[in-house]
Amino acid sequence: MRSNPRDACLQGYWQGGADRDMPPEWRRSL
Repeated sequence: MRSNPRDACLQGYWQGGADRDMPPEWRRSL
């Protein structure tokens, strides 16, 4: 997983509840 601020924001977005609407592969690709 990259430590870029943008990636951190994206990870927080997924963990914020959007991950339930996205395929698990998307979360792993982060």
